[in-house]
Amino acid sequence: MKALLVGFGLLFLGVMMLGLSGCGTDNETDAAKVQTNAGPAPAAGDGKAIPTPPLSSMEDYAKSKADPYKGSKMDPSKKKK
Repeated sequence: MKALLVGFGLLFLGVMMLGLSGCGTDNETDAAKVQTNAGPAPAAGDGKAIPTPPLSSMEDYAKSKADPYKGSKMDPSKKKK
């Protein structure tokens, strides 16, 4: 009985492995269909980078960043003194 169950287990494992490997080709053909139906890829930008000013210190870096709390209730400029 034990040998029969081990045999069925190995058979089931083999069928599962064959079944899973067969699904990969279907996914590849579906991906190829989607790619041809979508048309050509959109053109990239003009390739010009936006120049950033050189930052020589942490103060320059801190000044260049926008304040994420500006206009909210956590705005540090609205603190009560």
